[in-house]
Amino acid sequence: KSINRNTEECMIEIDNEMEKIVKLNIKDPKIVITGGEATIRKDFYDICDYALKKGFTFIELQTNGRSFSDMNLTRKIFTSFPIRASIAIHGPDAEIHDKVTQKTGSFDQTVAGIKNIKNLNGKVWGKIVISKVNHPYLLETVKLCESLGILGLNIAFPHSSISDKRFYNYVPRYSDIQENIREVIEYFSERDLLIDFEAIPLCLLPGSEELASENRLGDDKRQDYVCAIASKTKDWKKIRIQIKAKVKSCKTCLLDNICEGVWEEYIKNYGGEELKPVTDLKEFIRIMSRITIYKKYRGL
Repeated sequence: KSINRNTEECMIEIDNEMEKIVKLNIKDPKIVITGGEATIRKDFYDICDYALKKGFTFIELQTNGRSFSDMNLTRKIFTSFPIRASIAIHGPDAEIHDKVTQKTGSFDQTVAGIKNIKNLNGKVWGKIVISKVNHPYLLETVKLCESLGILGLNIAFPHSSISDKRFYNYVPRYSDIQENIREVIEYFSERDLLIDFEAIPLCLLPGSEELASENRLGDDKRQDYVCAIASKTKDWKKIRIQIKAKVKSCKTCLLDNICEGVWEEYIKNYGGEELKPVTDLKEFIRIMSRITIYKKYRGL
């Protein structure tokens, strides 16, 4: 929101927000820089530098990666800061990716950016947001990410602010993507790569419930103070749950206490018939065992 204001005004705002976090005396504090696209800001380097001077020990950058097709910028950022890029990839090729971004050439720039970061031994995480455009190519996109040397993947169901009929043009039903998700899980089961699924409820990940992103976030005590800038609530889990929803049958599910549900607009537009509560105690015990083992494996 500050991109059209001068650098001095922006840094004052950033200083105020960072200072609030520093005063919480959090051990080993980390910061996420997101946007909009942060890398197009003229003061992007200064923001990263300022975060370290304020005491943040690590920077997570959420980006489309296109700016890093410029090796000079890549070298400046990734040799100066303890930083990991989380880069959005929307398809296995330029046709699909550029159709999603609506920007010709964006795929080539993103791929070049990832390669530049990897050439400097930088850390890259992948982000795939599922849509009606790209879900048939999900496994191919995953394989591309693997070939580029990405450390792991967050595959997210879209959180849409569209309130008209366009919602149905872009957001698939869970039943539409079930087979695509199954293919990805089977592929990853044979590889030592990290993966999780965001906003896909546990009941729609049968046999792989441990891969739901809330298992990574929910019990991590450091998450107690994760929040968006200017947010009054310092508990990111509470913020997430406020914008998610469940249906009546979820109350009968044995996983109800650990499952966050789905984005609220999904229930509004598609209903919740696809959500199937887990009511068998033996199955619940098996699921919780897998989740416990997986968390221990990932050091969560």
